[in-house]
Parts: sequence; structure tokens; C-alpha cells
Amino acid sequence: MNLFPFQPDWSDPVTLRLRASTELAASDSGREERTARWPLVGFGTRFTIDTIGDAAVAAAVARFMRENIGQSIYVPLWSEAVPITDVEGTGGRVTLIKCDPGGRLFRVGGSVALWAASNNTVIAVVAEIRADALRPAPVTDNKALYVVPLIATEPLGANQTLSWLDAFTARGEVEFNELISASAGLRPSAVSLPEFRGLPIWPLPFDWEKFDTQYLQNTAELRDAAGLIKTTVLGEFARLQIETGIGQLTREELALVFAWFDAVRGRRGRFWLPSDKWDIHLAADMESSGTELKIAAVGAADLVAHGFAVLVRDLARGAWYARRVTEAVAEQDGTETLTLEEEVPALTTETIISALLLARLDTDDIELKFAHTDSADAELAFVELPDEYAEVWPHGEAEEGTLQDDGRLAE
Repeated sequence: MNLFPFQPDWSDPVTLRLRASTELAASDSGREERTARWPLVGFGTRFTIDTIGDAAVAAAVARFMRENIGQSIYVPLWSEAVPITDVEGTGGRVTLIKCDPGGRLFRVGGSVALWAASNNTVIAVVAEIRADALRPAPVTDNKALYVVPLIATEPLGANQTLSWLDAFTARGEVEFNELISASAGLRPSAVSLPEFRGLPIWPLPFDWEKFDTQYLQNTAELRDAAGLIKTTVLGEFARLQIETGIGQLTREELALVFAWFDAVRGRRGRFWLPSDKWDIHLAADMESSGTELKIAAVGAADLVAHGFAVLVRDLARGAWYARRVTEAVAEQDGTETLTLEEEVPALTTETIISALLLARLDTDDIELKFAHTDSADAELAFVELPDEYAEVWPHGEAEEGTLQDDGRLAE
């Protein structure tokens, strides 16, 4: 299998795509049914090549595409490249690569490129991943500068384009998807995700420069007894859709995103999504710990009808609490009293309490855009699953954990 030997132009973002495939269907009851088509998570990448006035490089790109059309190739995931600090080995063979693989997509049994230059690259198979090194099956020491994970692609199609700007300069945006049958998936993560009722909680704060919401009615096209297709309303409740962004993700945060995506697998899996807004305001300070919250009225009784959970962020204690709301009562003074399934400590009116939504991704893929290898941005879309709260209440229990200074949730 040939290696794609051209590096990206980092003046344009390098995109890493986390991929899944989910079949959505409606059951006879109207419930949304989600089935994973793939057993593993796959990857893809998109980046720009700039020949910088070098017609020979442009011609080499065109020749490579022509000669490999219809074939699978190895493509580096350049967003995951990491510098090599040292190597160990004997007899001109490398047996240990010193580097920092943390939060990157290296996989045991996966292939990597030891990259010295476009014409000086050695492909190796990872036998072990350590905190500060990779151990490959022994390979030739080519004095590489970087180690980069590789994907084996789907057979190349005719959709790779070179745009010629003049007689000497071409720019090409290339896009590759991993061949799922060759995928090793995501390696088991050392990262622990916060959970509630046995499902992961989305752990990162959102970028408020982009945060759009709307309510949708879930529908499907179904055939009636006569074979005619009719649009049918699914479920009893309208669902909330959220489109938002996450920005300047560090490698530690990217490791959380990788672990979370592996848990939900695109649209298939459900999870808990904090609204990240101050949805509920305490009407007065709590004098002691308890299960009742006196709040400014929000019409909570209607929310309890289909499922209502809250995420309490206690900044003073550096802690978070996930609780189901079991009852909401409207009081004569214009406030409401919420009853939680389990007590929380005494809270002040400055405590941020957000709705905790049962949700799924609205797309199977998410794209992470890297300006360099240590930071990424992404845009995400989620939809609430209001008809599925009843399915999760019998499982698990109330949860709590540590609230980090940057707003992240930890166990």
C-alpha cells in the first residue's frame, strides 16, 4: 500500500473527522430506533497542499493521484503528528520512539510513519504505547523528525482536485476517509468521563460566540396499510436542538472528546448534555443540605412530566451534582419548589443550576479543525431525546464530582 507523501499547508486548517454510521428508523410505537452500521469509530482527514510555485511538486501530486486511483493508500493524520525527541535501538534499527503520545490517535496494532521528509519515510506498526514513548516492531532508523499515525483509506475516487493558479502554482484540497474494515477504532482511553444514570455527561464548556437553539417536532415518513407514504409525528414531546461550538481545545480536552465520541458513536448513543445556561435561580439561600430547592418559577411541572434533571455547579466547593427532579410544585408566592431524588449541600442564590438534557448527536461525524497540532475547534449539533427519559431513570443513581477552574466536569 502506497503512502501519500505530501504534507499539508498549515496556513489552512487541517481537519480531523471522527466518523460513525447510524441507521435511524421509527418503530411501530413511534419511538426513534438507532442502529450502528459500523462496529468501530473511523477517521478521516482533509487538508490543503500548496506547491508554492513548484510545478514539479504539482505534477507529482497529479501523478500520484492518477497512479493510485481506485486503490487504498496510507494517509498521515497530520493533526496527530508529534515530534520525536529520541530513539533507542541497535544495528540501525529503532525499537523505541521517545515522544509524547498523550491525547493523540495512536493505536496498538496501528501503523505510523516515521517522517524525516517526503522522500524519507518509514512505516512501522505500534506494538506498545507508553506515557512517554511508542514501541514499534523494529524498523530502520531513518533519523525521523516526527511520528504520525496512518489510516488506510477507502479506495481513492475521482474527487481530489488540484486548482491551478498559474503555470507554476497549484493548490489542492484533498480528503480521505479510513477504510472501516481496516480500522482499529479508538484505543482504550485512560480518560474517565463524568457519568449520570450510566451515561456519559458532555464534559466541556461551549463557545458562546455560537450557541443557537430551536424546538423541533420529530417526524418520519412511514407507509400506511395501502402502501402510501405519510408523514407521521414521532413521540409525544417536541425536542430541543442545539448548535454550538467548542474552541481552542488542548490535547487534554481533545482526549476527552475522543473518549466521549467512542462512547456515543455518532447518532447512535445517548448522553447527558448540560445546557450550560443559568436555567434555574434559587429564590433564597438554602440554610442546610436537603432535597428541596425553592426557585423562581420556570414552569417546572411541565418539564417533570417528560423528564427533568439538573446539573448544579457549586463554585464555592468546586463541585457538581447531577440530580433527577422528581416533583415540582407551584407556590402561592410565585415561586416553585423542586424536589430532588437525593440531597445537595446548602446552596446560595449565586449557585448556577442548568438543565441536564438527555440527547444525542445530530450528525454521525464531527470535524475538528486544527490550526496546529496542539489546538482544535469544532462545531457541533445536538438534539434532545424527550421521549426516552423514562428508559434511563431506572438505571444508576444521582452523581457528583469535581468542578475544575475552567468549567470542565471531572469525576
